[in-house]
Amino acid sequence: MVHSISILGSTGSIGRQTVAVAEHLGLNVRALTTNRNIQLAEEQARRLHPAFVAVTDEASAKALRIALADTDIAVGSGENALCEAAVISDTDAVVTAVSGAVGLRPTLAAIEKGRRIALANKETLVCAGDIVMRRARECGAEIVPVDSEHSAIFQCLTGREGELRKILLTGSGGPFRGWTREQTRDVTPVSSLEVGWQRFFASGKQPELIGNRYASAFPYDSFQASDGRFVIGCGNDKLFTLLCTKALDRADLLEDPRFDTNIHRCENYAALKPEIEKWSSQHTIADCVAIIDAAGVPVAPINMLADVVNDDHIANAREMFVHLQHPVIGDMIVPGNPVKLMDTKPEITKCAPDLGQDNKEIYEGVLGLSDADLARLKEEKVI
Repeated sequence: MVHSISILGSTGSIGRQTVAVAEHLGLNVRALTTNRNIQLAEEQARRLHPAFVAVTDEASAKALRIALADTDIAVGSGENALCEAAVISDTDAVVTAVSGAVGLRPTLAAIEKGRRIALANKETLVCAGDIVMRRARECGAEIVPVDSEHSAIFQCLTGREGELRKILLTGSGGPFRGWTREQTRDVTPVSSLEVGWQRFFASGKQPELIGNRYASAFPYDSFQASDGRFVIGCGNDKLFTLLCTKALDRADLLEDPRFDTNIHRCENYAALKPEIEKWSSQHTIADCVAIIDAAGVPVAPINMLADVVNDDHIANAREMFVHLQHPVIGDMIVPGNPVKLMDTKPEITKCAPDLGQDNKEIYEGVLGLSDADLARLKEEKVI
């Protein structure tokens, strides 16, 4: 049972939510940290009465120290103060909600103390995931993901090891973050071009047509296998290193000055892509995906229609292919409704009618025509 916590990044979005939860539950908050939002940090400190507040920015720390001079709250400055907040005594759990790689050192410091860590700082695991998780096991520290998507995955997996084959994750952020369901009804492809618009407004340059390739990261593109194409998503240098050493067996690519940084790889994508396809073209899509996925690099097949039709999630869980009985054809398959509503589930229950199949029902029931009227209209070839 958690009774006392430290909140690293208390003035950010997740930090503010954590403060609200702590106040609601009556938890003892031992330490707070901020980068330079000292106005909010002072308000939080006066409400929660922590023993220590860390401010990364030196000048802001000096101002907060003066503002809290009438209290017994200690104020520290710099990145070392973040670590001090993470290991402050009498703390059951540490919420790591700071932004960027700056969260790595205080997280490791808290691990060394065996603290329970509520981790909302993705960069900590991106930068040093192997080290962080190994030290957590060695020190008996529990790491619980609390950022939205990561927490959702964690909750899906808890107690269900071996049961789940696939998790489909929808994005909660992006250009439509905070929009209501009503607002998203008018969303168009143009309005979703968040990154494209930003690049255009920043540079004034018309984006070129580049197919499947991602402009700001490489290899982030489709590649040829022996039986089709698949996609690799290397978004940073660490993933490229894993791809080269654990999948392609091409450590020499890491030493090539054309490919040693993401910027250089984007500039020289035309030279790098054939190097990757020397390997991938010798393997099937399934083998490429399995090998690269095992290396820890994002990868996925480009499905053909036959793959989609036979996909268990799409065909069965999503009910995208519905069997119906046609009066002439017999059993036939029609596409299901792609829109799945929470409260009203749309269903396809019958085939499209034959020409004139419902004439009698419509003309008599709706228009009030008699059998004689219908016979005359048929004779005159109106219907």
